[in-house]
Amino acid sequence: MTLIAARGNVIYKSKENFGEWDNIYTNPENSSIVSVKIDSYDPNRYFAATQNGQLIVSLDGGATWSNRYQFGEEIKKIYQSDQDTRVLYAVTDKGLYKSTDAGEGWEKLTDNLKNFKNAKKIHQLFIDPNNFSHIYLATDYGLLESKDGGLSFIPINTLVPFGKLPIKVLA
Repeated sequence: MTLIAARGNVIYKSKENFGEWDNIYTNPENSSIVSVKIDSYDPNRYFAATQNGQLIVSLDGGATWSNRYQFGEEIKKIYQSDQDTRVLYAVTDKGLYKSTDAGEGWEKLTDNLKNFKNAKKIHQLFIDPNNFSHIYLATDYGLLESKDGGLSFIPINTLVPFGKLPIKVLA
């Protein structure tokens, strides 16, 4: 089993038994790595997101890296569907994006949240493991659900009125 971890602007890869770690990437722009992901379908494909909005990818287990996409805003976390690993969601400091081609192109979904005050402040995203178009968002507005891959959202009732208390985590 392989793990990758980030600290500051460096990505590390575990060796056998996790006793040693190799530096497999150092961000030359000195921007912190904020999210890393190993593709569950292709374990040699790694994704990493930087604080300055850059999505980078390695297709060879971390030996080489290339810039896949520049968001122009801070990325908080990258999420990947287990059902179809070409489907990625990016949560940024200003909203939500979706890719259906392993990060080559991205669709901005943030405008689909405009009817929910403070919903652009997303704390966590959950992808239904059986349907990558069915997602949930934990936001400052509350809990939101989309059954069409983020094209539309509906609020989910909780014990707290909408907009009164942020939802921070999902499981």
